[in-house]
Amino acid sequence: NIRYFIDPFLTYYDKYDNSHRLNMRYHYVNNDNNMNQSNVSSNLYTEYQFQREFHEQDLVTTSGIVWNRNSTDSELFSDTLITALNVASYFQADKKFYDRLNISAGFRYEYNNQRVPEEFMGEIIPNGKISESNLIARFGANLQVSEGTFLRGSWGQGYRYPTITERLISTDFNGSTIFPNINLESEKGWSSELAIKQGFSIIGLNGYLDIAAFWSE
Repeated sequence: NIRYFIDPFLTYYDKYDNSHRLNMRYHYVNNDNNMNQSNVSSNLYTEYQFQREFHEQDLVTTSGIVWNRNSTDSELFSDTLITALNVASYFQADKKFYDRLNISAGFRYEYNNQRVPEEFMGEIIPNGKISESNLIARFGANLQVSEGTFLRGSWGQGYRYPTITERLISTDFNGSTIFPNINLESEKGWSSELAIKQGFSIIGLNGYLDIAAFWSE
């Protein structure tokens, strides 16, 4: 069993006080066994993030791009080389109004691509390619109504694309057989919150009461 990862990163502030961040990871795994579950995989993750603060406008913007590639050759996947690529871009703005209202809004665009054999476990995959793209958004606000009283609300979408393992694994585990599902769909949803927070001071005791309601689908 061999595992290692390398995590280079760089943070740079230019003369305009903008922040540039580069995060990377290379992860290698080699599991060799006699249980028909041997696998060799490598993953390369790269993310560049740019953040700028507009002091006069009380505004902060954050944007970035992500490139994530995974390659695996495993007996769990019929001893076939499989590759997966995830590319994403995102943007978020955080704005303050009159020191009472904070608003945050952003979006993220995802593209996923998995390369598999054109015929896998009896299933025909056109051109050996399974791909999908999706755009998700989020929004949040926090308002100070009075001294010690705050209202907040948020709404955001969620999205998760099936991993190679979830879609293609085929093995036996403790007497149970796990089958692949080449047609497995991605998970999508959204969640929201509405809340009020009230601070108080009673006989020298300081604290706050927070009441929140959530709705997720």
